[in-house]
Amino acid sequence: PIPPGAWRDVPILFDPTASGPRNAGLRITTNDSDEPLVIIPLGGFGLDPEIDVNPTDLDFGYVDVCQDASRTETFAIRNLGNRALNFQGMGISLEGPAASEFSLHSIPGLLLPLQPGGDREIAITFNPEKGGVRRARLVISSDDCDEGLMRVPLQGRGIGPEIEISKNILEFGSRDLADGPSSAQSIVITNKGNRDLNFLGLGIEVMGEASAEYQIIAPVTGLTTLLPAGQSRTLDLAFDPSSLHHRPGVLVINSDDC
Repeated sequence: PIPPGAWRDVPILFDPTASGPRNAGLRITTNDSDEPLVIIPLGGFGLDPEIDVNPTDLDFGYVDVCQDASRTETFAIRNLGNRALNFQGMGISLEGPAASEFSLHSIPGLLLPLQPGGDREIAITFNPEKGGVRRARLVISSDDCDEGLMRVPLQGRGIGPEIEISKNILEFGSRDLADGPSSAQSIVITNKGNRDLNFLGLGIEVMGEASAEYQIIAPVTGLTTLLPAGQSRTLDLAFDPSSLHHRPGVLVINSDDC
């Protein structure tokens, strides 16, 4: 009870859960005979930044690994709230398995507060180091109360050839000079990449001190035509020595595998 002539303070806290006008009423019910119910209007205004990104993910498409190529895409950070959006911690960073293959362009004022209704354009470049799908995430840390950490998926596809040789050495053994060419030994070239493998210069040749004593006998045609992704080509070589002792040679394959 409140004694006659006395008064009592009633503290009221305002903790808005949404932005904009927030209205309520304080109801006081007593034994006052002519005012048993008093309603006191309460009003406040919630302030809150509201982060938004457009687009919500970025796909950089296909970029060649072996041509030092890259592709740049942009997206916008917007503040749809009613007070400034402040970046926190790292602000804007990259994470994920292929994060090193994506780079964020630094611009003046990148991490300055973003005012209500404002937007900021961000550019990201994709420069793949490997073939296949490459993924990362752009992480935006801010004081948005319900989206303090926003992650934007990033994806691109690295394309390039990948040469694989079935053998590192061909050993023809000892052979009598009078016997003529040896039986053929084979080596298989496979393109394990995801685009055509192109042969450069002479493409495939035998070099070394005894290069003339080794012959590529098959294929007869199409030896250095492009090798599509996933396909293989078999080379048959023969040895026909013209001198005694060790006869070294090296099979050289010159391609655009980076």
